Amino acid sequence: MAAHQTQFRKNSSGAVSRRCECGTVLARDNKTGRCSACSSARSPHGAAPNLPDSFWQDPEIAQALQSQHMGQIIRAYRLSPRHGTPIPQATVARWGCVTQAQLSRIETGPPIMHLDRLAQWAKTLRIPSHHLWFSIEDDDKETGSTNDGIRRGDFLKMSGVAVSGIAAGSRPQGSRGFGALTEQDCAQWLAWELWHSKRKSLHETEIPAPVLATLQAQSAAPIPGSGIILRDSEGCYGFAHPSFVDFYVARRVFENIVSGGGALFATGQTSHEMDLILSEFVGRHPQSAESLHAWMGKASSPVMRVNSAGVLAKAGATTSNTDRVVVSLRQDAESRQLYLTAVTSRVLGLPWGTAAQLAASVENPAADNPLNDMSHDQIVSAVGRFAEETLNLRDGAARWCSGIMLGQLQRVAPHVATSALNEALRCEPNPENLRSIARMLSGGRSGSF
Repeated sequence: MAAHQTQFRKNSSGAVSRRCECGTVLARDNKTGRCSACSSARSPHGAAPNLPDSFWQDPEIAQALQSQHMGQIIRAYRLSPRHGTPIPQATVARWGCVTQAQLSRIETGPPIMHLDRLAQWAKTLRIPSHHLWFSIEDDDKETGSTNDGIRRGDFLKMSGVAVSGIAAGSRPQGSRGFGALTEQDCAQWLAWELWHSKRKSLHETEIPAPVLATLQAQSAAPIPGSGIILRDSEGCYGFAHPSFVDFYVARRVFENIVSGGGALFATGQTSHEMDLILSEFVGRHPQSAESLHAWMGKASSPVMRVNSAGVLAKAGATTSNTDRVVVSLRQDAESRQLYLTAVTSRVLGLPWGTAAQLAASVENPAADNPLNDMSHDQIVSAVGRFAEETLNLRDGAARWCSGIMLGQLQRVAPHVATSALNEALRCEPNPENLRSIARMLSGGRSGSF
């Protein structure tokens, strides 16, 4: 294929003007034959340029697009002779906010099947929408899309059930067709919807037709009501146990982590139960743990940072993982506040807003403090619950947070709180947690961490 070519056209006066292949008129002193936008592809720190539609029609690019394999598309894009010389893998990885190793796995591994990652790469490379096999929601429109930035209808059309991993039009030979969904497919879709909406069930009128058809067929099975998804008398579908939501959402989030993106990890703060499931997955996949460590310290989203910390704190809670997480929480006020709030809400059974107030009072004594409205018996009960949490070997950071909260409770219940801290000091296996507990016992201000 020919390299990038300069076009020559006559203007209204009959003079010949030089143009970049994208159609931009070139200055007389331009010696590269490229406009600034097309030339930016050569900058290791730039972003992908807007390329003409003809670029996406080149045989190699068109063939990659037809494969519906984003990794092959990225590779064909990088190696296109139109760039003059191939774009380094590290450069494109930087555009996509992944490491070079992650991009290498994307290019050579199985196709990306999650729409959020497909959409992210399509936007990164600026692939015209009419060349895609899926639809992307416009950034400037509010259409009630999911947090993934994908229209729900397209989400279903893409996979038959949002996250089942079967792309319409690119199914392996012998795979099931659209509409022939399994209970697992429906469970994956339903779990994601319930998690985002913070609901326990969805009415059948809110469920897409392909999913509903499968669920109705299940209800008509020889032993109705024996599946993981149940229907009540009012036509609402939910899980037989809430833990299924955590499991299916955790599985989808983990697949997103492994793919190198982690965008789903920033859509909402994960629960303690979901973190425990994710920690089991991460414990068997060292590369994902590396990603979490990087996000814990450098992700722009505090939710992504605290989610990474939450999983790592449970993936080997008695190892150096806990110390690294605690050090990170000490240095990151936003992430620390979210973690303290989550632990306080879970341990004391408080609404999120009330727990956030109590957590904030640790660092800002002048803030509204729910302790002022609690009776002595309620405070003693809170001390007892935090004391139990300081012995939780499944979550080293929760032990640290509970020690911090016991330090806060010392001023209103000094004897019981001090006794709980002494017991925690005797049992705590991690050095960083021991330092914090010792600081509380020596009269250090809890907010100093």
